[in-house]
Amino acid sequence: MTDIKTEPFSFTSMQHAAPVHIPKRQFMPSHDGTSLAYYPFLAEKKNEANVILIHGGGALTA
Repeated sequence: MTDIKTEPFSFTSMQHAAPVHIPKRQFMPSHDGTSLAYYPFLAEKKNEANVILIHGGGALTA
């Protein structure tokens, strides 16, 4: 069994995590007009830093 207090990632800890509200999907146009979807997970209070995650930003299409 994985110790969820010492392991950096475990499915057990995910199963015991509190539910998270998923915001409504929004869209913005890219430089070529393609519609890009995103979910705005905004902080409830002011932070000193922000994190932006981009998946597939360097992907090439055939």
